[in-house]
Parts: sequence; structure tokens; C-alpha cells
Amino acid sequence: MLTWLLQIPLAMSELPPPVNLILTPSHMLKWQQGPRTPSGVYYNVTIITDKGTSWVPVAGCENVHYPLVCDLTGAFYDQREVHFVRVVTVQGGQASQAVISLGFIPFKDTQLELPHLTVTTCGRNLCVDLHPPMEHRREIYDTLSYKLKIECNSAERAKFFKDIRSLRRQILEDLAPGRQYCVSICILDTLESKASNYSQPVCSSTSGIYTADQWLSAVLCSLLMLGLVILAILVITGSICLKRRPLPLVLTTINHVEGILVIDPYSSSLPSFLNVKPTLISSSEKRSNQSSDESDVESGTESHDGCRGDYPLRLHLVFAVSLTPPSDVSISSFNMEHTLNFLPGPGTPSDTHFTVQIVNDRKNMWRPVVGCLELTAGQMCNLTRVFTDPYTHYKARVQAFTTTQTSSWTESGWFQPISDTVLGPPDVSVSGCGNCLILQLKPPATKGLQCNLQLENLYRGVILHVRRTRDGAQ
Repeated sequence: MLTWLLQIPLAMSELPPPVNLILTPSHMLKWQQGPRTPSGVYYNVTIITDKGTSWVPVAGCENVHYPLVCDLTGAFYDQREVHFVRVVTVQGGQASQAVISLGFIPFKDTQLELPHLTVTTCGRNLCVDLHPPMEHRREIYDTLSYKLKIECNSAERAKFFKDIRSLRRQILEDLAPGRQYCVSICILDTLESKASNYSQPVCSSTSGIYTADQWLSAVLCSLLMLGLVILAILVITGSICLKRRPLPLVLTTINHVEGILVIDPYSSSLPSFLNVKPTLISSSEKRSNQSSDESDVESGTESHDGCRGDYPLRLHLVFAVSLTPPSDVSISSFNMEHTLNFLPGPGTPSDTHFTVQIVNDRKNMWRPVVGCLELTAGQMCNLTRVFTDPYTHYKARVQAFTTTQTSSWTESGWFQPISDTVLGPPDVSVSGCGNCLILQLKPPATKGLQCNLQLENLYRGVILHVRRTRDGAQ
């Protein structure tokens, strides 16, 4: 009996739990005080997911007095997990029994507003930008599907639709210029069972026909007219004569020219064999030339239809024969040291120099060889440094040149260092060591480190013949 009486005040002192716990689709948690709730109490809100292990206090809702509302938007970290919310009445050191809400999945249970639209002109197109009503819900909005409705204000009221996914910018193309288009949006996501009506339309106009084209046409026409005016002025002043008339006499008739043209039989081409250089003639020379029949120059002054011009000219006939190209161009190699040999062509002048270029089968682009740009007759070109890859095929060519002439190129055959070089025997040294012999083999001495390294790779196998001098035993 005493035990029962002691339990009565304890039961009477328990705090009543909250009632009518509601979690709205907009993430607002609401509740009411329980019956006989004393004054001075506050409420503590915690949250947990179906995968969590402990209740977590909701920021801003640890000490709720009035109004009895808690915004859970910031507490939903994972939009696809099931969340449970717990509310407890607290006073002093006492706490009521906890009241737990039903499971809430933000991605599924949230009531979504339509995205906000902005429509702007992008050149001849329209750009549609979509923004979530609340930035913290961008992740949800970015995974949904939408439908855009585009209407034109033309007489036909043309209308078309465009299905999109996510909030990425949309560009509406192939629109009529100078027209107003109104864009509205609705949520259309069958996978998440979300749908809505269309939003209020947002309108914008496309650019009209570019006036820049008209300005460009006007500028071009003005330039054309200016050019015609300048041309007319030049014709009127005699600076330009557009009427056809015979050529001056000096360009059509030469009374007497004596000359012998000798062509080198070894020349393969004859460039620039005739150069005509006009030179003004003094008045005294002109009178002298008019009275002489043996003159090589005739001068004439003619006037035709208002277009006057004096043509005093002196013709210089210059016969030039190109250099004969080099011959016997070949590449020789001994112990990976490569040399280009060639001979000057027949009749090559003594002041002639020679230049060398190489090419390989990988790049197919000729490049000059440093040190072989101005060779004289009898000089050889060392190609060891430029043949860097022993397995690549190379070709060389040589050209003769002077200060005024050049010859055509003469090419060698293809050359592969690894297969076309001639190997000499290695350097051998022998020393005694009692009942044995010490044999040292080295690759032949060359001038460059590159050759030594390449030769070391070539002398992989060596056959030795040892003969004893006493009895000839081998």
C-alpha cells in the first residue's frame, strides 16, 4: 500500500509529451503541447536516418519555446535516405517520453515549387536559365526532368515543346527574328512520380534583322563609288589610258642585232636567259641614234587619241646559263663514320661553292647540314653527327652555287648506317699471365663518342682464332 502511494506523486510529476506531430512537405516540423503541460517547458528536437546509429540535435531546435515549429531543411543531409524526427518535452532535469515522426524521404516527400526562369537574348537565339527556388535544394532539382513550352506571339500562335533534364542552360535556336517568345516550365518526372502544371510564362524577344548587314552594304557601295571616281579622274588626266593602241616602235622593231648564244651541253635548264632592262636616253643620244642605221636601240614618241607617252628605251640582252649540277653523289661509311662524296659538274667555275642537305624516311623534310653549307670543290662532308639513328634511312643532296647562279640538286641513294657501314676489326691486345693469356678487345678507335657507343653495340659476337707459334696448334 505504501509503495502504491509513493508512485502516485511520481506519476503525477511526469511531463506530458508533445502531441499532433506533423512534418510538412516543405520540411517544417510542427507540434502542440500535451494536456496539462506546465509553464516554463521547452522542447528538444533530434533527428536520425535509417542508417544512423545515434540521434543528432537539430541546429536551432535544441531549446524551442514558442512557436512550436522547427525548420528541418538544413538537417536533411542525404536527400534519398529515410529520416526520423524525435521531439521531447524538457523542464529542469526532467524529460517527457519522446514522440517520433513517421519516416520522411526528402527527395520523394518534399513538395517542390517550379524552378524560376530567366529568358535572355543570345545573338539570334534565346537563352533559358533555370534556378531552384531555394539554393540548398539544387541537388534535388538538378536530377528531375522538365518540359519547356515555347509560344510565339505571331498570328498563328506557334507553339512547341522541349524536354530537358537538369538545370543546365537551354538555347532555343532557329527562331524567327523580331518576334516575342514566352517560355513556361513544368516538372515531368515519371521515375520519381513528380508532375506539375506549367509555370507563369516568361517572355523575351529575338533580335531583328541585323542592321549591321545594311551598314556593311552601304560602306561597300561607298567604297565602290569612290574607286570609280578615282579611276575616272586618272583616265581624264591621262595617267591611265584604257584605249588599245600599238606598242611603241622600240618594243616591236630592232633594226640590227648581232649575237651568238652558246648553251652549255651539260646544262639541264636555262632560267632567265633574256633580261630586258629599260634605260632613259639623253637627247643627244636620241638624235645620234635616229641618224645611225647600225644602232641597237630605237626610240619613239607616239600620241594616240589623247594618250601621250614617250618611250626612250635601251635594250640590254643578257644571256645566262645555270651551273651544271654536281655528279657522283654518294655516301660512304667505315666504322660508323659517314662521309658524303661528290664531284663538281663539268665546266663548274673555280669560285663555285656547294651546299648539302639531308632527309630521312620518317620526316620527309630536307634540312641543311651545319658545316657543309659552303664547301669547295674536293671537300667532303662529314655526316656522322647528323645520322643520329643507325636504323633510319637517310638521303643527301648537293647543290652548286655562286653569287649569281645556282644549279639543280643532285641526290644520293638511300643510306642506312647500321647496314651500310663497313666494320673494321676490333683492337686486340694480348698479355701473359703464367699459364694463361689475357685477351682484351676494344672497338676500333673513332673520332666521336657517338661512334664508339654504336660500335660497342655492333661487336656483340667475336670469333677468335688462337694459334701456338711453336707447333702451329690451333
